[in-house]
Amino acid sequence: MKFPYAATIAAIILTSQAAFAGGLFPKVVVTVAPLKPYVDEIMRGVGESQNLLRPNQEAHDFALAPSQAQMLEEADVVIVPDLEMSPMLKRLLAKKKLIVIELSKLEGADPLPYAAQNPWLEAMKAKEKPKVEKAKPDVHDDHDHDAEKKAAKNKAPANDPHLWLDPERMAAMAAPLASALGEKFPEARSSLVTNASVLSRHLRNEVMPQLRAMLKNEPRMVDAVSKQQIPFITYHAAYQYFLARFGLTHYGELTTRPEEKMGAQTKATLLSGAESIRVRCLIGEQSSVLMERIAKSTDAKIILLSPEQLVERTEVDTLDWIKNDYDRFIYTTTKTFSKCL
Repeated sequence: MKFPYAATIAAIILTSQAAFAGGLFPKVVVTVAPLKPYVDEIMRGVGESQNLLRPNQEAHDFALAPSQAQMLEEADVVIVPDLEMSPMLKRLLAKKKLIVIELSKLEGADPLPYAAQNPWLEAMKAKEKPKVEKAKPDVHDDHDHDAEKKAAKNKAPANDPHLWLDPERMAAMAAPLASALGEKFPEARSSLVTNASVLSRHLRNEVMPQLRAMLKNEPRMVDAVSKQQIPFITYHAAYQYFLARFGLTHYGELTTRPEEKMGAQTKATLLSGAESIRVRCLIGEQSSVLMERIAKSTDAKIILLSPEQLVERTEVDTLDWIKNDYDRFIYTTTKTFSKCL
């Protein structure tokens, strides 16, 4: 009787594994590309998440295609960085009967508010103010009223949702995320917890030291012909998590939030003031006319860090500490900033 019993147990195990692999357990959808490889590491051996967004689709403001709407209809769990990242998606998810996990609400997330100051924009305003005062002695206010009205109408979210740019935070959130997923499918709780523990140790003990070593150089503040130069600015403020974690200077960005519509006066100030400042790198996720014009004025090199491209495997991936696509994502990001220092 032992052999039939052993065969039955083996069959149960194989059936359970097949059920996980076949998607019979809850379907998990993530709402930004960099979260997929991270979530997949926690779900290793249990299942694989789906990325809601298509390549180059704006995560803050987008319209769902029929296939994406269907993905949400079939989902059991949706993982979002922060529900305020996309008001449209927040309203849509509120109408559905599924579990929504906000990373910003997990223990260890400790989300940051958007930066109150933009050094780049303030520097541009300072350069433009003498020109404005000279041209219009009676000017009483150099604010961009259009932008202020829009900002008042579109209230800024409380949290900066770009948590994935800090691997230490991602390590801290791994266990709480595994616990939240385990509530939906308890059959996999043990695997999820184990995977999260392995991922957390890997990020802290292997990935973080390597990234710190890559960013140890002091920034060069002059170019080859001894002209003052800023190492980098970014398109929007998403990288504050990365900069703060590795002690890098926040030189500023073109706009605080990518979903903001920039006023005409602010844009004019950026373009005019940029003519007198040199920048080594202008880092963003998608190109734009404004980026190209600022790059031309500042002699900056535009570097695009598309989330989809950052996780692609390349011939240079020979480093033994890169174990998954999230490692690849954060490594490529770090390599970009290190080259601009």
